Amino acid sequence: LKYTTSNGKLCRTGAYGSASFEATSDGTLDIAFAEITGDIKATAKSSDIHFTAPKDAAFQFSASSRNGSIEADYHGVAVSGDQASGDVGDNPQFTVELEARNGKVEAR
Repeated sequence: LKYTTSNGKLCRTGAYGSASFEATSDGTLDIAFAEITGDIKATAKSSDIHFTAPKDAAFQFSASSRNGSIEADYHGVAVSGDQASGDVGDNPQFTVELEARNGKVEAR
């Protein structure tokens, strides 16, 4: 599935599976997954990304923010300036990739 917003908040809670999210202009992405069964990608041009994964999820995580900050509350993920990466959980099979060009990334 692909979700896109141009000038408004995109909120998706209780998501299951895999998906792609994009904010092409102003518009915060609030994304919460109940179960991850595939790759997830979220890109925000001029806004923030708030991402929540289930506590028992396993995935390869990467995040970047050109003009903002990154907060990643995952064991095994290292944040260094405008980049973050690492493996979450045991034997990750899927990827979660978050990019905020002019905003912050918060991942829990």
